[in-house]
Amino acid sequence: MEDVLFECNFVSDDKLSKEIYVTLVLRRPMTILLAVLYAGLAVLCVCKMLWFLNRTGSIPSAVWFALAVAVLIPVYYFVAYRRVLKNRVVQMNELYGDRRPEVTVSVTENTLRYVDTTRVDAIELPLSAIKKVYETKNTLILYSHSKMVFSFNKACFTRGTPEELKRFLKEKGVR
Repeated sequence: MEDVLFECNFVSDDKLSKEIYVTLVLRRPMTILLAVLYAGLAVLCVCKMLWFLNRTGSIPSAVWFALAVAVLIPVYYFVAYRRVLKNRVVQMNELYGDRRPEVTVSVTENTLRYVDTTRVDAIELPLSAIKKVYETKNTLILYSHSKMVFSFNKACFTRGTPEELKRFLKEKGVR
């Protein structure tokens, strides 16, 4: 068995789930670009409405439709975001009851091991399966090629440091 280079022990809670979701979904370049485009479309629609009201006294239905799209699609994403977080809490309650899973994540020279000590589930995968590292204020998030997510609470490292882990993964070719 290989020596553990990095290890992190923490309780996976609702706050962690929210931080991961916000990072992986809401702070993505495409999500930000779409938010800017919808805001621009809404501003353009309001300008067109004012122009049409000034010129003709009425507003064409196409402008109303475009404004509705510009407003309702971001509202839909917000509602979906809230629903995903609520579903995560329901799933956690169903799996664990009132307690939250205790997690140990460890990294060796070639392997990542994720152990849920509450249910005694373990996942092992080669480091070559890790595609990207995201960093938030409190968490390092490792994202695999198959879209699995592994988190490290930065404050709970028992071996190594978050900075050393990031450097190590970069040396392994993870971006």
